[in-house]
Amino acid sequence: ITADAAKKVLFVNRPTLPHWLSRVEVRGLCVGSEKIDLLFRREGEAANFSVLRKSRDMKVIMEE
Repeated sequence: ITADAAKKVLFVNRPTLPHWLSRVEVRGLCVGSEKIDLLFRREGEAANFSVLRKSRDMKVIMEE
């Protein structure tokens, strides 16, 4: 995860979780003056994420 706080952008680059961890919630992550809540889940060997809540002006970009 990286951020550009000035532009209100959060970048998520290939989310992964260890085999022993199936779920992680991140709440209240600050990107500049904005906040975001994320959920990361592992399904088999793959991991994905969902945006649970974010400020209207914030962008989330998934990078491969």
